[in-house]
Amino acid sequence: MNLNTKTILLADDEEEIRSDLALFLEFSDYQVIQASNGKEAYQHYLDNSFDLIITDIEMPKMNGLELVEKIRDEDMNIPIIIISGYSDKDKLLRAIKLNLIDYIIKPFTRKGILSTIENIFIEKEKSNNKIIILGEYSFDFKSKIIYFNEEEYSITTKQSQVLMLFIQNPNIILSPVDIYYYLYPNYDKDYSNASIRNIIKRLRTILPDGVIESIYSEGYRFDVDKL
Repeated sequence: MNLNTKTILLADDEEEIRSDLALFLEFSDYQVIQASNGKEAYQHYLDNSFDLIITDIEMPKMNGLELVEKIRDEDMNIPIIIISGYSDKDKLLRAIKLNLIDYIIKPFTRKGILSTIENIFIEKEKSNNKIIILGEYSFDFKSKIIYFNEEEYSITTKQSQVLMLFIQNPNIILSPVDIYYYLYPNYDKDYSNASIRNIIKRLRTILPDGVIESIYSEGYRFDVDKL
């Protein structure tokens, strides 16, 4: 299998619809793992790595919204599409709060949903390739390099993730616990402050003094104005 092949979790209790869509997506060069109910889908999620989740709302054992809520407890970033045979406003509003990428009402066309999926991966790739310029600093999040005064500073994936978290939440106090479980949403071990301190220490060696400010007994604040 091509290492660039995207893997999709497809959950729908209507076998004919699910199988037909899975076959079409596989023909379009995606790998698809199917589930006939929310409980089965969640187990697949725990056992595998997915690039996208597509789920129906109305399913036995665990419905689609319950499935997404459980997944969002562990991962706020994986793209999720909900498909529904209903235009129920309350369900739609609840779904929006779950950080969905899209909400599709049945009946849908295979070409329409394929277009939606392709656009999701295009936008995700753009995000992964993002270069952010703040002051005299350039942050290349694809290569995980910080540029300043013609110097290059390599950082790790975790350091890059924490830096992006800071940039997306300027001047907001983030506790070490929040940062830790942002980095390790599925980690079953107790929180460790040492790993966060090491990440902050490395970023501070690159950034100007005071950019990452320690707030006593609360956490860290990213002061963009000091860049």
